[in-house]
Formats: sequence, C-alpha cells, structure tokens
Amino acid sequence: MRVNKKVWPGDFRKIMGKKTYIEMRLADFRLSEGDILVLREWNPENEKYTGRELKFHVNDVKKVKLTKYYDIKDVEKHGIYIMELKR
Repeated sequence: MRVNKKVWPGDFRKIMGKKTYIEMRLADFRLSEGDILVLREWNPENEKYTGRELKFHVNDVKKVKLTKYYDIKDVEKHGIYIMELKR
C-alpha cells in the first residue's frame, strides 16, 4: 500500500538524501511493514504541495501507546525523544 503524508520544508531538507531514518507520526492512519511511505513537501505559507516527494519502504513499524509506559502528565511536561542512533 502507498501512504502519502505531508512534511514541512525544513524537515524535508533534513531527511532528503538519507537512505534510512526514523519517523514518528500520530497513528491516525493504517501503515504496515512493506508499505511505501511517501513524504510530500508541503508549504504551510501558501498551503500547497511543492511537488517534491521522498519515498521510503517501510521495513518495520511499531504502534505504541505511550500511556502504557509513561504517565501522560510526564509526557506533556517533558516530551518524548525519538532517536536515530548510529554505531
């Protein structure tokens, strides 16, 4: 399945050229291993797509409920780290 999502220009530039990276999104859509995630650059100033897009193969996807691990007040106070780690 192909899944299209918006990405702001600054984030688009950061991930452009990367072959792998970590993405965090609200799980308000269906996504499975093997899907294609297409990140379409969105300009919030004119509320239009720029025409540039990045395609990624979804190798692995995890859906988690943060409240299973953390108190929601702590999440709101401190936020959550999403880390890309390299050896």
